Amino acid sequence: MKYPRFVLLIVLIGALSLRSVHAQTTQPTTPSPAPTTTATATTTATVTPTPAFEVGNELTIDYLAELEIEASPIVFEQRLADGANYQQYIASYISEDHQIYGLLTIPYGDVPEGGFKAIVFNHGYIPPDIYRTTERYIAYVDALARAGFVVFKIDMRGHGNSE
Repeated sequence: MKYPRFVLLIVLIGALSLRSVHAQTTQPTTPSPAPTTTATATTTATVTPTPAFEVGNELTIDYLAELEIEASPIVFEQRLADGANYQQYIASYISEDHQIYGLLTIPYGDVPEGGFKAIVFNHGYIPPDIYRTTERYIAYVDALARAGFVVFKIDMRGHGNSE
């Protein structure tokens, strides 16, 4: 478990304070003779960690490239306020029988030959109870859309309205 640095500092200060108080209240003792040291042989065991799950071919690019994945159409659920030079929407699609939502931005202007280049933006860990589709990463999405990319910032499962 990770603790904030100030908590660790408080614990360390508390431990040092107790040590100091203990040293001040302990009665003096007569010195003991210096201990002698004896060398002993120790054996260390080699521990091989067991993976939490077996990693197989199903996580390789070759395996994934062979899969036939049915795609659902992207549905424009709600139009949001426009950005500086792009439109933005809440959009959704179906993935493995789950409806997934996200923020979709589309640059203004003529569509280039071959279409806009697109980026699927995956957010980092944010506790699901405080995650909001239209918050965080806004500057990144804005900069990418201004550079002419369609950006789809997907709400991971259990985040936002994603199932």
